[in-house]
Amino acid sequence: MAKRVLQVIPVLLGVTVLTFAIAHSVPGDPARAIAGIYATEETVEVIRAKWGLDKPLPEQYLVYLGHLLRGDLGASIQSRRPVADDIMDRLPATLELSLFALLLMVVVGIPMGMIAARWRNRLPDHVARLFVILGGAIPSFWLALVAQLVFFSWLGWLPFGGRTGAGIVTPETVSGLYVLDSILTLNGTALVHSLRQLLLPGMVLALAGTTSITRMTRASMLEVLRQDYIKAARAKGVSGRTIVLKHAFKNAMIPTITVLGLLFGSMLGGAFVVEWIFAWPGIGTLAANSITNLDYTVIMGISIVIAIVYSIANLLVDVSYMVLNPKVRYEK
Repeated sequence: MAKRVLQVIPVLLGVTVLTFAIAHSVPGDPARAIAGIYATEETVEVIRAKWGLDKPLPEQYLVYLGHLLRGDLGASIQSRRPVADDIMDRLPATLELSLFALLLMVVVGIPMGMIAARWRNRLPDHVARLFVILGGAIPSFWLALVAQLVFFSWLGWLPFGGRTGAGIVTPETVSGLYVLDSILTLNGTALVHSLRQLLLPGMVLALAGTTSITRMTRASMLEVLRQDYIKAARAKGVSGRTIVLKHAFKNAMIPTITVLGLLFGSMLGGAFVVEWIFAWPGIGTLAANSITNLDYTVIMGISIVIAIVYSIANLLVDVSYMVLNPKVRYEK
């Protein structure tokens, strides 16, 4: 496990190099964006020198890396605040949305995949495969707009978007995750409001991942059900439900958990469209605004934070392997 932790270091270094190169290859002049379109060239040059944008790119990268090693993500070109503060203000919203979507994936995707495998080539399996095909083919932005149209405009059941607003009760801040904070502070009204705000964006964000979980669970379960020990259990007269839940479930979950870890990391970085449409104040919205305004430091800071969370998710997946299958061992 220690070896896996050390492997994260070159990954993060590679993320800084790629993000720095891509961010600085985008057409546009951030100094001009800061100064405004009516600023003189002298003013632009002063701003460029102040932010170190007049130095060669390799030198700019080394300076940035030096600050990063000291835990300094730099300052936002637009807000003038420390990038770490901007990210920490937005990260709880994205984490809450991603964790809620992940919960929906587990609650819906795993049982659906297990049922499809248990009743292979029958009606439940056909329904599950149809769901996987349709869910994987629907673009998130289209589904988000349709969901708003149906559940907000037509039915009026759920809010249009946002995390807060007029008439919405928010809990006392403990972790920054409104649902968790509502539970910790025993605030039932805030809990109901928080769940209502989460439901639409969470369902949209979870759809594509749910199809992946369903497909992987079904395939993995079918593979396990072909094993000799399962055939032996059937020969002994063990019921199909007991075989699936007691004998096959743990072994079938290992590939699924791998996919869950990857999906969680991708959701943090891929929630841009969903957060934008639903006015969700997370790092996806922050990143989209930063790209529009050529705010390089924020873009790179978000990339590094996502890479760290992604790496932690993969480490947790590795730990779960050992819990599900004690035979799994890693090199020391």
